[in-house]
Amino acid sequence: MQLTPEEVEKLAKLARLELTPGVREQFADQLSKIVEYVDQVQEVGKGLTVQTERRTVAAADLAKDAVLETATEPLLDLAAKLEGRSIVAPGVKA
Repeated sequence: MQLTPEEVEKLAKLARLELTPGVREQFADQLSKIVEYVDQVQEVGKGLTVQTERRTVAAADLAKDAVLETATEPLLDLAAKLEGRSIVAPGVKA
């Protein structure tokens, strides 16, 4: 399946990447090869079965959930830009 530069641009937009036309063409070729490889791997996997082991665990054997204190304040102090308690990062350009 050959991806078009327009499809790559759509993927780049979803990933919040800004691509130059040359890079878009290069990515279209590379991503097309990846998709073709995945198609081949899926064909090989058809008809194969994998046996899995099933175990049951008693609820009493599980660790209890616990709320742990985290030191987020020192990390937030290092951030260049914050929106509320969220760190704002610059966009990625390729």
